[in-house]
Amino acid sequence: MTAFNSAGTIAEFLHRIVVAVEAIPQVSLHQVVLVDDCSTDQTFELVHSLIEVIPMLRVLRLSRNRGQQIAASAGLAISDGDLTLIIDDDGQNPIGEISSLVEKCMEPNVDIVIATSKHQKLGRRITSKLFWSVMRSSRINSEPEGQLMMRVLHRRVVDAFNRYPESTRTVYGITRDIGFVVVGHPVKIAPHLSGKDSSRYSFLDRFEVFIDTYLTSARKPFVSLLRASLFIGLIGASVLLVAAVIAFAWHDVEIIFLLLVGSSMIVSSVLVFFLAILIRLLSLIYLESRHRPLYHVIFDSKSEF
Repeated sequence: MTAFNSAGTIAEFLHRIVVAVEAIPQVSLHQVVLVDDCSTDQTFELVHSLIEVIPMLRVLRLSRNRGQQIAASAGLAISDGDLTLIIDDDGQNPIGEISSLVEKCMEPNVDIVIATSKHQKLGRRITSKLFWSVMRSSRINSEPEGQLMMRVLHRRVVDAFNRYPESTRTVYGITRDIGFVVVGHPVKIAPHLSGKDSSRYSFLDRFEVFIDTYLTSARKPFVSLLRASLFIGLIGASVLLVAAVIAFAWHDVEIIFLLLVGSSMIVSSVLVFFLAILIRLLSLIYLESRHRPLYHVIFDSKSEF
């Protein structure tokens, strides 16, 4: 699990996790890995104080904030259980469903079990629908939709995950590239432990993850984006032509000017957006070519350095 500025809830969350997993008869709780993504509040001090209370707790602290995806990768790099649970620390991934995910992952020929949920808010439903439509068109048709971060991975999946060296990474993108047998398990999102009504991740945060996931997992992102740009460009040219014809028919120079400027701005903004995506893709390729370390750990409770 990853944590960032969760001082008000992290102790309760860890307690709930330990109780929930220890109550599953088929497994034993071997290890609890918490990666503090360089929190600026008292999160690290709190989890460090819990090491003596929770013997199987191992705490990592990163040298700077790297984001949830890389922080999760840091945790997976030291996970050594037969099954590994990944879960958000805000409590919205329902802890009560852990046993169901574990039991399903222990079934024959199942490698990954992912918690899935339908979003309640209209904006989330729209963006989720868009995301999965794009993902299906890019590569795989049978993967579960509405995936949460919460998932259980077999040892062989974690080993395969840790062999991926790229610096631009998402848990979803890598696990989908690994393949194996993936099963979805529908859950109901739980209330935030802090009492907040919404996730800490803004629309822009989710959109950035969406773009990076697509660019690092789709087979032909260049082709897809160029086709979309060409299609929008043709529509824009048609709109401009129709606007010009109508405006000239009205014989009003001011209307002609406004129509042309407005249409041009709309088309240009869309094309600039796709250009930004292409630039982002090139920057990701550049970052990968530098082979920089994913993260730096400044504290590991196992070694206490």
